[in-house]
Amino acid sequence: MRKLFLIALLLMGFLAPVFAQTVESSDTTLNDRKAPRLRIALQAGGGYRLARVDTDQDRVLIDHMKKLKWGLSYGADVTYYFIDSFGAGIKFSNFHTGHSEYITATFENGTTRSGPLSDNIDIFFAGPVAAYRVLSASGRNAFIASYSIGYLGYVNKGALIDSYKIKGGSVGFVTEIGYDIGITDNLSIGANLSWISGSLGSFDITDEAGKTTHRQLKYNEMESLSHLSLTLGLRLNLL
Repeated sequence: MRKLFLIALLLMGFLAPVFAQTVESSDTTLNDRKAPRLRIALQAGGGYRLARVDTDQDRVLIDHMKKLKWGLSYGADVTYYFIDSFGAGIKFSNFHTGHSEYITATFENGTTRSGPLSDNIDIFFAGPVAAYRVLSASGRNAFIASYSIGYLGYVNKGALIDSYKIKGGSVGFVTEIGYDIGITDNLSIGANLSWISGSLGSFDITDEAGKTTHRQLKYNEMESLSHLSLTLGLRLNLL
């Protein structure tokens, strides 16, 4: 599935500029009116975590982790274009996934306990964005590529027999391409393909009794937060 996402990314990057240059069957061209300066985008879709699952674990844990690779992605962007081709703004996105099942576990001291195995994970990004835009002849359609550096946060409300909560964050990076198709002069629908990358080097874990412990991870223990997202949404374009 990762290969399919990467193939889609390459195709969108190659074809979108071609589509953006296509002359539309309209009497109004970009030269006849101003290009929209403010773009407000809302989107939702699916996401896929790129981190490999550790196959040295118990089979139950391996199956559980594989079910956490797919999730829901959603977000919002606000971008102001200083000229037709370049703009800057802010971006927010969130990837949510979860899975829960009932297990029986045998611990090192020989005791056996039963309870939930669950994870309820959110990986969210917030930060500034720089965007490049290629408008079609009418100015209604647009190919957009953007790059962001900001805060990548991680929250997991989970349980392994006993419940716990993990919180952490690091620097995150977002590379995104998309194509908007105009419905009216001010409203568009669009599709985005995003690559969000970053790693968790430390976190706070709170146990069932409410005690919080900070943990620092070694380089080879760091948790990858990287994932791909494919989303659809509405865009409001204002002059």
